Amino acid sequence: MGTLTRLWAFDQLSARPNGIGRPPWEDAGVDDYLPRRAATTLGGENETEPLAATMGPLLVWAMRVVDDLAEGILTAWAERQRLTDIARTSTATIYKNKIVLARRYIGGITGASANQIEGLVAAVAQRPGPCPLDVAVSGRIAGRPWRSTIDFNEAPTLMRHLTTGRVHRLQLPHRRPPR
Repeated sequence: MGTLTRLWAFDQLSARPNGIGRPPWEDAGVDDYLPRRAATTLGGENETEPLAATMGPLLVWAMRVVDDLAEGILTAWAERQRLTDIARTSTATIYKNKIVLARRYIGGITGASANQIEGLVAAVAQRPGPCPLDVAVSGRIAGRPWRSTIDFNEAPTLMRHLTTGRVHRLQLPHRRPPR
């Protein structure tokens, strides 16, 4: 409850408030909104540490990404970069926040120039599809491959997650997460 009250109070002080409503206990009092005092040691407040409850599992998964999935992500990133270098003169696959024909991917796979690919734009707009990279996915979760493929357009996001996980992993004691 205290957290919601602080959220409402900070919203009131914000230069661009979001319109978070005043908690009803601010007018009526908290007694009707809290369990009996005997039920908790903190006078009715939630006793769970929100940071520990959330960050523990996130840190375990960050370590799993770094330890178990990094090889596939790095291989996919290198393949994406290789294809992009081949088709450097083509346009980007994202235009006005929309996914469009992956000219670099197609150019890199086929060796076709951007002019040769131009006729496919209308067809792809009607029938978009994935752009799987031709790389092995070696990481496993619960004994099964974590992905069947890694997509050309996903590689940058996965690489960003991997990089973030590696930074956090460097700050932790070096031990393997539980399986």
